[in-house]
Amino acid sequence: MGLKKDNYTIEALGLEIPNAYAKVSKVTIEAGGKCTATFNIQKDRNHADLWQPFEQIEQVFIADRTGNLFEQAYEYAKTTEQFTDWEDDIVAEEGGTDNVKLKLSNSKSTGASD
Repeated sequence: MGLKKDNYTIEALGLEIPNAYAKVSKVTIEAGGKCTATFNIQKDRNHADLWQPFEQIEQVFIADRTGNLFEQAYEYAKTTEQFTDWEDDIVAEEGGTDNVKLKLSNSKSTGASD
């Protein structure tokens, strides 16, 4: 799971890249449910896993402790000014249509048989 965008400007470098990918690298939670999610920005999904980020963006939100914190971080980020025009990037794993599993970059796969 991640977020993607075309024509992204890396503010610190003053550089525009044709494609950008945001992936949560870390989520911390404090007493009271306050969470901080760190998003690594890279040019695509593979580079987000292998290379240092071009930049990092932190988002603070209140978590529902009964849910997946990484999914909540992505959902919250899409409501913020920094990620308003970013799209979801969810990849279905191979294995047929009877039991489609979603590949979440920072958590276990989920699906009907899990």
